[in-house]
Amino acid sequence: MILYIDDEPRYVASFIEELEYEFGEDNIKLTSNTDKAISCFKQNSKKIKIVILDIMMPSGRAFKDEPTKEGLLTGFFLYQYIRTSHHNLPIIIFTNISEDYIFINVDDNLDIAKIINQIKLDIDKNKALFLLKENVFPCELVEEVNKMLL
Repeated sequence: MILYIDDEPRYVASFIEELEYEFGEDNIKLTSNTDKAISCFKQNSKKIKIVILDIMMPSGRAFKDEPTKEGLLTGFFLYQYIRTSHHNLPIIIFTNISEDYIFINVDDNLDIAKIINQIKLDIDKNKALFLLKENVFPCELVEEVNKMLL
């Protein structure tokens, strides 16, 4: 199963369709908020083979007390949540914020800095991938998912 987490499903419909075509409709689960994503993850953790994760999302109940900058950084906390129990699960960070902006311009918040450092290590170990939505066609996302699943 592919768990796709994005709070704007209408904008990722073409990516979902391409993933469903490649992997089958029953193997793609789209959740549109962090609380539903956590619930789905808990219920299906053994089935999930990869996560596709947006960064900018409302914090929901799960991360309401975290410094998400009004949702701008929520996905980082969700990434950390997933990593606490699934250290090797492939995660594609698929967002509209550039990697350079995130990795260079995020303030001195230590929680975020730790998560970003973990993401960098995971990218180096091929356990994570950072993709900018505007630079990726749906078929290219499928290619990247297939590479990470090898």
